[in-house]
Amino acid sequence: MRGAPLLGTLLWAACLVACTLLPHTSSAQFCKNNTRIHPVKFPLQYWPIHHRIKRTDKDLFELLSACHTAESDHNEEVCLHNRFLFADFVLYYKLSHRYKAKAANLDSFELALASVRDSLYHSWMQSIPGSRQTGYFEWEDHDLRDEAFQDFLSRGSQNFRTLETLSSVANRKPSQKNEARTFVYETLHGRTPFSSIFPFEALELIQDSNNLETLRCCIAKLKTPNCSTHLFNLVADCAGSEEQAMKLLGVLMTQRMYLLRDWRAWLEQNMEPETLENALQALMLSSELHFRMESYGRLEGGAKLFPQELAMTKGSTKAYHFWSTALLGYLLAEQGYDERTVIKEATRPAKRYKRFIQLPGFAFNLALGKQPFSGTTADYRKVIREQRAGAKWGFERRKIKD
Repeated sequence: MRGAPLLGTLLWAACLVACTLLPHTSSAQFCKNNTRIHPVKFPLQYWPIHHRIKRTDKDLFELLSACHTAESDHNEEVCLHNRFLFADFVLYYKLSHRYKAKAANLDSFELALASVRDSLYHSWMQSIPGSRQTGYFEWEDHDLRDEAFQDFLSRGSQNFRTLETLSSVANRKPSQKNEARTFVYETLHGRTPFSSIFPFEALELIQDSNNLETLRCCIAKLKTPNCSTHLFNLVADCAGSEEQAMKLLGVLMTQRMYLLRDWRAWLEQNMEPETLENALQALMLSSELHFRMESYGRLEGGAKLFPQELAMTKGSTKAYHFWSTALLGYLLAEQGYDERTVIKEATRPAKRYKRFIQLPGFAFNLALGKQPFSGTTADYRKVIREQRAGAKWGFERRKIKD
């Protein structure tokens, strides 16, 4: 949902390419030197791991499944994180053909790899409570006690400071005269392509114990053999209402582990124990759901991740673009804006995001030895169509409620 202008994009792409050319061997193994795989620096960490895998007699599944014999909980947490992130990036950047070994075809291999990825993510989440200082979470080494949530958000990102600076060039606060655009800007509160959004809506949702049960219900249904329900119907059935399902999909389930990474330190220092436990569990479950939903789309077809009435026969597995924009459309309609304004303003930051990642995506493709125009640089039109469909659908759902 976030973006930057051409200049900022060029600078980021240049930095990314420069990083991939630097000599770096400390991550030649998933757990070597206790170094965490970083999403921005993934290309320079990918090739040493890839070559190590190719030099062994074990296949990718064997290397991913066996957890490192850790000397401490922190080491195990880092190792699990690296195995999960590597599997996720192999899927996201469509690198699976390099590791296909025993599977009869690439599709079955990717389904199996997604299953391992989801299991690793769950195991990583379970290991986090025993790791007080991980080096992963934002501001975890700072005293945040009694700091207002708004003040904490104003700190921005500690881990992605350069990206935040570049993104801020384009992501400036709109003129107060454009009320719809200002509403979107303040609702998203986005800083970088790797930062959480919808902060105030998310904070409210994770403190509601009913949502915790809803998230557990969704995971259980998605794990049920032969489940073929459309995602929105499945979540609405668990949530008890379509409006709540839209909020959970748009706010929590679309954000991977960003909310948990960005907020854990503040939550731990400023919430009462019972509320904290609920909040952290909600964040862990919702981020787990993000990946399970993606795997569900691979298994049942991408169209199942979108509302049934849209009949999206060629939907992507990146349904988070649809649902986050659908929620913006819903909230803008709630403010009384007309359909044209809703679609225009709800999709504006989403378009910026897709434009922003074109050159970085191009650089990633080159660094990973892929075709330059593939993956995230090739799905622009499809994702934009899904975003427009999401904004329109969200607007119409709010009007139905009226």
